[in-house]
Amino acid sequence: MKDAPVGKAFAVDGHYFYYDSLTNRMIEVTGEIYGEIGKMNALGVSEYLSQGIGDDMSMLFAKGFFSPPFLPDECRGVDGDVGQMLERCVGSLVLQVTRDCNFKCRYCFFANDTGVVRNHEKKFMSESTAKSAIDFLFAHSADSDAITISFYGGEPLLAFDVIEKSVNYAKELFVSKSPRFSITTNGSVMNGKIADFLAENSVSLLISLDGPREIQNRHRKFSSDGSGTFDFVLKNITHLRERHREYFERYVMFNPVMFADEKYSDVISFFDSLGVPRENVRKQYANMKGVDYDYDLFSSGIADMPDYDRYIEFNAEGMQHIEETYRKKSLDPVENLPSGGCVPGLIKLFVTTDGDFYPCEKVNETDALKIGNLTRGFDIENVKRIADLKSLSYDRCRGCYAVRFCSMCVLHCTNPETGDIDRGTKEGYCDFTLKMSLAALKRSAERYLSKKEGGQT
Repeated sequence: MKDAPVGKAFAVDGHYFYYDSLTNRMIEVTGEIYGEIGKMNALGVSEYLSQGIGDDMSMLFAKGFFSPPFLPDECRGVDGDVGQMLERCVGSLVLQVTRDCNFKCRYCFFANDTGVVRNHEKKFMSESTAKSAIDFLFAHSADSDAITISFYGGEPLLAFDVIEKSVNYAKELFVSKSPRFSITTNGSVMNGKIADFLAENSVSLLISLDGPREIQNRHRKFSSDGSGTFDFVLKNITHLRERHREYFERYVMFNPVMFADEKYSDVISFFDSLGVPRENVRKQYANMKGVDYDYDLFSSGIADMPDYDRYIEFNAEGMQHIEETYRKKSLDPVENLPSGGCVPGLIKLFVTTDGDFYPCEKVNETDALKIGNLTRGFDIENVKRIADLKSLSYDRCRGCYAVRFCSMCVLHCTNPETGDIDRGTKEGYCDFTLKMSLAALKRSAERYLSKKEGGQT
């Protein structure tokens, strides 16, 4: 492999910049240096240095810039004793208490014929399965400082009886650690009894509400008759806020799912009118591939716009991660990069209604991604295989300037047709990460130039 430096040279408004991955630093350079960097990329560092270099480039080398590929020649696989970690360090459990849902949302993979394995159906987790899963968490969390149990669907509150019994059982079992509880809900199943229980147990509630009436009813309809859901949900939310205002302000979050042709200002104004703090609104954007939306326009067209403005807007969370990583100067050791994703089951263990284990609630429920079950425990070999995502394209990772910004996980590597991870799917997300990383670096450069023009640098 040619020893090209691991970094990115780019231009913004006639100014030239270079981001160096190893040092996690970005500098403004002259047009002459910009040209020299291009020459070095073509030749490789060793060949470039052998031809002799000028003082400016020598100074940058002395400051640690232009590092060659800094990852080992061979992928090391998963570090540490995975079996021991899963035996003692599991800290978060997600219970799929039901597959049933009373909504049919436009963008929901599980409510549409998209080839995703999990579909909405009238299937519920039994009380005994829920308790067995909690017992499993208890037995495998000795070294975990915090315990979290989440309830997932379908619409989980359709299985409120199982949730209620599970919460009470967990509180009795974890006497030395106070478990935290969370639920993701569409907000339609929430009577006074449920509201009181949620508040009494400080359950973190994430309500999927897309915004004002016209937006909510366009995307989120009742499965029974296709009618709009806004008025029904708003009534329940208002009732919850009036009944338990302190709980509402502290523990209730909202998750509007947005589309490229919708204005975030309209959505956030709606939540402002409800008195919801903006930090309690977590927007995300619909991935409509295979449903009924022009996915290519959204995922590729916006990213290719020269000024990146809309790309930045529609990937706010990812942009924030990249910018925080860039600002963080206490760097991770290079041997830990790329991360390759989490160890499945360690950070989060998803248990289906049947008691099968998966890395999280977002992945396809295929045999290829199953990591065990309540009867046999963890399938350690499959855990290791799934965790070792970096081996899929390690040759590319070694020289990738965005290696510090990578947030790759098994979800991004799963081919929807085969239900398993593969290189092609992973590299599609690699391309997405590179575009977003460049957008973030350009935005940082624009801020620098703005301060420089204002005499603040």
